[in-house]
Order: sequence, then structure tokens, then C-alpha cells
Amino acid sequence: MGISMVVPVDKIKEIIYGQEMTAMRDEVEQDLIRQYGPVADSEFGTQVTPEHAEIPIPTKDQFLDDLTKASRKIKPE
Repeated sequence: MGISMVVPVDKIKEIIYGQEMTAMRDEVEQDLIRQYGPVADSEFGTQVTPEHAEIPIPTKDQFLDDLTKASRKIKPE
């Protein structure tokens, strides 16, 4: 027999989207932007790794299209 705690989703959302957590996320985001620069949302944007390799940054539409392709079920022949 086991006992588990259940927390209502409203309480979790209240904490996650509260002023304190939102301010912390904004602060971390600004630190990352200062450290690495803004993220481009274009098909021509690239991200440079610490090893100086350039990785193309996909647009949101490209990402969602790739995700759809990767998660589709393949029918056996």
C-alpha cells in the first residue's frame, strides 16, 4: 500500500506564473542574452558553439514540421 501527495494544478500554476518566478525567469533570460546574444528566429540564423561550430537555427515552423515528421507512425508494409 502506498500513499502519495496530490497537488491541484491551480496551485502549481499559481507558483510557476507568480511574480517571483516570472521575475526569476526574466532575469535568467536577460543573463543568457547578455552572455550569448539574442536568438535569431530566421532560417538564416546560426548558433555558434564554444568549439566554434555553426549550427543553423530553425524557425518555429521548421521545428514543428520536423517534429511532426519525427512523431508520425510508420505503417508496416
